[in-house]
Amino acid sequence: MIEVDEPQLQRSVTIDNLENFVEVLITVAAMSITGGEQLVGCLGTPLPCVPSKPTVRDLRTTSTSIDISVHVPDPGGAPLTSLTARIQRSTETTQRVAAVIPATNESGYTISIPGLASGARYAVAVSASNTGGESEQAVFWASTSPLLPRAVTLISAT
Repeated sequence: MIEVDEPQLQRSVTIDNLENFVEVLITVAAMSITGGEQLVGCLGTPLPCVPSKPTVRDLRTTSTSIDISVHVPDPGGAPLTSLTARIQRSTETTQRVAAVIPATNESGYTISIPGLASGARYAVAVSASNTGGESEQAVFWASTSPLLPRAVTLISAT
């Protein structure tokens, strides 16, 4: 590992003695003064970076389900393997995996989450995965429609 001890605005590093046909992963990260690390870039093949955070294109709800249309702008240098949706009802304290769908070579995906409570609000988190790992989660709120009572037919009145 090559580390830079002094903060610098520009830094170039040369890595010598690399062998041909040997897999190499080069990760570029920046460390803030407070110690927080932020991934700046990932270079090298064939080892991929994690995919970018999915973007939500459309959201449709029924009284018991949520359908999310998502797009992953950058698969991270490797084919996506899956997309995962996690949900947490607003009245609960734990998050659960609601759906995992296999990824294909499509540009967009629809994730369906059935079996939800009617008229409930949920925090939803969607992530994408490839062989490099799991992306940052796209987090948003969604509510199922309230279940309306059926129409009442008056048979007779006295």
